[in-house]
Amino acid sequence: MRRVLTTTTIYSIAALVGPLVALLLTPIYINAIGVAGYGTVDLVQSVAQFLIPVALWGLPTTLIARATNGSLQSQSPVFGSALYLAVFVSSGFGVVCLLMAPIVAQITQRPDLNELLRVYAISLPFATVFGVVLIIMRLLGQVWRVVVLMVMYVLILAVTRVVLVVWSDAGVYGMIMALTATNGVVALIGIALSWRWWWAPPNWAEVWQFARLGAPLLPASMSVWVLLFIDRWFLVQYVSPLAQGQYAVAAVVASLMAFVAEPFKQAWQPVARHQTHPSFATWSLTMYVAAVLIAGAVVVTWSPEILEVIGGYDARAAVSLMPWLILAPLLSGVVAIVSMPAIRAQRTTFLAWATLAGALVNIGLNIWLIPLYGAQGAAWATALAALVIPVVHVWLHQSLQSIAYDWLRLVGFVVLWCAYLVLFTYGELSVAQRMVALVGFIVSVCLIIKVWQWRQWATLWLSDSTK
Repeated sequence: MRRVLTTTTIYSIAALVGPLVALLLTPIYINAIGVAGYGTVDLVQSVAQFLIPVALWGLPTTLIARATNGSLQSQSPVFGSALYLAVFVSSGFGVVCLLMAPIVAQITQRPDLNELLRVYAISLPFATVFGVVLIIMRLLGQVWRVVVLMVMYVLILAVTRVVLVVWSDAGVYGMIMALTATNGVVALIGIALSWRWWWAPPNWAEVWQFARLGAPLLPASMSVWVLLFIDRWFLVQYVSPLAQGQYAVAAVVASLMAFVAEPFKQAWQPVARHQTHPSFATWSLTMYVAAVLIAGAVVVTWSPEILEVIGGYDARAAVSLMPWLILAPLLSGVVAIVSMPAIRAQRTTFLAWATLAGALVNIGLNIWLIPLYGAQGAAWATALAALVIPVVHVWLHQSLQSIAYDWLRLVGFVVLWCAYLVLFTYGELSVAQRMVALVGFIVSVCLIIKVWQWRQWATLWLSDSTK
C-alpha cells in the first residue's frame, strides 16, 4: 500500500506540473495573441482532447488486461502490438481530421480553423505513440522515466510556444505549430526508449484483441469529451471570437479547482476501497463539500482580479461565468465518493451510464441555452450537467450499498452557495464588501457542519481508518 500511495503521489505531482506551467504562461500568451486568439487556440485544443482518447482506442485499460507479469522480453509482442494498433488508428483519424478541416471551417464560418486543424492532424500519430509509451512504462513500474517524459513534454511545449509566439510573433498559428512540434519531438524520444517493443514484429491476433476490447470503451471517452468540451463548438456559432476567448480564460481559471479535487481523489480512493462502513462515505462527502465550497468561494470572490491578471482587462467580462464553471472540477471529487460502491463491486458500467447521462444533459442544455444566453448559457449547462453525474451515481448505487448521506447539511450547503452566487453576481460589491461576504460564507459553512464538534469528526476518521 505504501508503494501505491508513493507512486500515486509522484504521478500526481508530475501531472500538476503541466497545468501550473500553462496557467503561469497564459498571461504571456494572451498578451501576444489576445483573448480572441486564445479562444481559437482553446477550440483547436478541444479537438485534440477528443482525438487523442479516441486514437488510443481504450489502450490505457486494455493494456492492463492483456499485459502479463512475465519478463520484458516475453511481453514485447504484446506491447509492440499495442503500439502498432495505436499508429494505425491514429493515422486513420489524422486523415479524417485533414479531410474534415475545411468542412468544419465552413460550417463554423471560421476560415482560420482549416489550417490550424490540418497542422494539428499531422501530429496526432506522434501524440498517440507518446501516450502509449507512457502507459507501458507505467505498467512496467518505470516511475521516474514516466515523470521525466511528462516534465520534458511540458518544458518543450512551453519553450517552443514562447519562441514561436512571443519572440517570433507567429500568433495563433505558432501556438498550434508548437503543439505539433512538441508531439513530434517527445514521440521520437519515446520511440528511442521503447525500441525493443517496436523491433518485435506485431502479433496480428494480439492487435485484433486490442481492437476488439477497446471498441466498447470509445463511447465512454466520447461522453467525457462531450461533457467537458462540446460547449466550445456550440459557442462558436453564436458568440464572437472575443466572447469565445473570455469563456476559455474563465475555464482556465476554473481549472484551478482541480488542484483541490485531484489530490483529494488520489489520497481518498485508496483508503476508501477498504472502508465499507456507510458512515465513512457520509462523513467524507459532507466534509469534502464543505471544504471545496469554501475554496470555490475564495476563487469566485477574487475572480475579477484573477481574470484580469491572466487575460487582461477584456477577460473581466467573464466574471459571471466563474461561479458555474468551477462546479465541474469540484464535483469530480463528489463523483469519486459516491461512485465507490460501484468500483468496489466492479460494476464499471454504472460509471459509464452516469457519464453518458451527464453528456446527454449537457448537449440538450447547450442546444437550449446557448442560442438564448450565449456564454452564460454554456456555463449554466456545464454546471447542471456536472451535477447530474453524482445524482445518477447515488440513484444507481442504492442497489449495491444503501448509504444515508447527510442530506440536510448538503441541502444547506446548496442553499448557502446559491445565495452567495446571487449576492456576488448581482450585488456589484466593492472589495471590502466582497471580503465581508466571504467571511460570512465561511462562518455559515462552519455553522452548518458544527465545526466545534471537530473531536467527533476526528474520532470517526480514526475509528474508520483503523478497521
